[in-house]
Amino acid sequence: MNVSTAEQFLLDQIPLQVQRLLPSKLKLAYQAAEEHIKATPMLQIPTAADDRGRIISWAVDFAVKGLIESGEWQADFRWQMFARPTGCYLEVRLPHSTLSISQVQFWKDQPRNVVFRQNARL
Repeated sequence: MNVSTAEQFLLDQIPLQVQRLLPSKLKLAYQAAEEHIKATPMLQIPTAADDRGRIISWAVDFAVKGLIESGEWQADFRWQMFARPTGCYLEVRLPHSTLSISQVQFWKDQPRNVVFRQNARL
């Protein structure tokens, strides 16, 4: 898929007005996670620091869920179980696709390969 086709597909699936909301919602989610970590002594130990990404992930899921439940994003979502019984993830159901959220170190990186994401990438 070339860049032009990918951009058109993204625009078809996530309206521009929603795309414009996402950066600020994600920034607020990261800030909320950081504030929660700072305010919770149990989360300030080294082993918790190694897993702070989980708290960020929960905050981002909460923000995206909030966009949908508030009606700002006309989409549906569900909580899907991972292929291995290690928990669940937020799946946003779009007109012709599904969206899941993954943290990556650099914005151009693809998320790691896992069973639930097979055949589900641009």
